[in-house]
Amino acid sequence: LRRWPEALATAQKLVTQDPGSAPSWLALAVAASGGGRHDVALDAAQRAAGIDPTSPAAYRLLAVAQTHFPTHRRHAYRTARYAVALDPDDQVWYRYRPTGEWVRIDGTL
Repeated sequence: LRRWPEALATAQKLVTQDPGSAPSWLALAVAASGGGRHDVALDAAQRAAGIDPTSPAAYRLLAVAQTHFPTHRRHAYRTARYAVALDPDDQVWYRYRPTGEWVRIDGTL
């Protein structure tokens, strides 16, 4: 529905109510990213990763947010590889090639 302003407001309430909740920060990162607030998404994903350093979703969202900032872009690939290492079977990291094969972002099948 693309109601990102409403989603952002709701997620901001969640992190205010429970700032120690990684899922709340992840919700904020998703809502902010969807609404084009990449600065907020970057901060929220960093906080989620800080709270739960074993969360592939936190590092996946962090990598996406990093791509929007020239000063962070060089870290995005390393962050994405770390997310893949945390959950190698996460289908988000696979791409379909025109040759008919699926390939992980690190180039392996």
